[in-house]
Amino acid sequence: MKIFLVTFTIIICVALVGWLLYRNVGKVSTEQQNNSEELPHSVNEVVTSKQEQKPLIETGNISKSLSDNKTDSISKKSSKESINEQEPSLETVITVIEDSQRYYDQLIKKDPEVLWNQWYRLLAGDNNRTRNIIRRALITQLQHKGSKDVYQDLSSLLRESSLPITQNKLIINLLGETATPEAMTILLDEAMSNQDTPLRPTILEKITEMGDEWWDNRSHPELSPPLEKAWNSELNDQNLINAIAIGMAKVGSPSGVKLLLTAIAKGGNTVDEINKGQNQQALAAFEAMDGILNNAAAPTLAEEFHNRELNDPVFIASGNALANIANIEATKALIEWVKNAPDEAVPLVEQWFMEASRNTESFDLLQQSLQSESFQSVKIKKEIQAVIKSREPLESQE
Repeated sequence: MKIFLVTFTIIICVALVGWLLYRNVGKVSTEQQNNSEELPHSVNEVVTSKQEQKPLIETGNISKSLSDNKTDSISKKSSKESINEQEPSLETVITVIEDSQRYYDQLIKKDPEVLWNQWYRLLAGDNNRTRNIIRRALITQLQHKGSKDVYQDLSSLLRESSLPITQNKLIINLLGETATPEAMTILLDEAMSNQDTPLRPTILEKITEMGDEWWDNRSHPELSPPLEKAWNSELNDQNLINAIAIGMAKVGSPSGVKLLLTAIAKGGNTVDEINKGQNQQALAAFEAMDGILNNAAAPTLAEEFHNRELNDPVFIASGNALANIANIEATKALIEWVKNAPDEAVPLVEQWFMEASRNTESFDLLQQSLQSESFQSVKIKKEIQAVIKSREPLESQE
């Protein structure tokens, strides 16, 4: 009877152990299957997941009977191997890139509303890689398809301030990179209606940077009307005035450039008067003109440039912008003026043509004008010769 009880007990124990092992293996298998459905956060995560499959030497478990020297040797070797294993291989990097591209290709087929919901669900998480891929697809779809519902949600979230600051900043960055009139309007409305929000510096920064977003490889003059509307409203915050002026200058549409030049003209008869005056918009507009790079602004600038006197701040601001644009049309306007420029214009000639001649075509045009055009001022001609001489080594390197 005792033998029967012992045998029965052993059978029960073996069965229980087997059941527990089966349960744990099944649990691990299920977890691995679930985890495989999400993209890894980064290249390092891919590498880490591969490392976890390899047993690493833990020096803390090494027998204490080993000598200190041997322990140190094993520790150093283990550390070096661990560091080397953390560096992703080229094959791993390529795999991650290819996986990301395939995932993006699937996302870009979805409507912006679907992408917005996916991105919003990940807003509070730490899966940055997946969230960033969805963000890129969402931005592209908003730029080409638009979505009144998505923009309304974005506006409401900012206005209600119901999210943590870090998440609100992600929304502001999303709007800034989207760079559409709707996105610009949302940020302008928030900046003008809520001056006390801690998000204000980030909002103003994105307003100034939207003109840099040349998606589809072109400028977007459609961003200017919201800025122009805000510029024409009653503004008393210098930071906001500066942001709008910079935003208009970077967009560089003719209508926005005209508004900036008009503001400069109202600020005084000289640059010194603008700097010392109380006209906030005039000062902001004058300082923003250096940021104009859009070729479409050149005709408007050239027209004002030729109709002003040497010390006129509109003339100075237009010349600065033409030199920054530095395309053929802008450089032609500067050359046309310089032929009859007085001796007093030498500092401006040096400044503007050094800037404009960074463009190879403009540099060639300047060289040709020196040989074919006559100049009223000998000093001006010598200054142009000096500019060309100083730029020639740079051109030969290119």
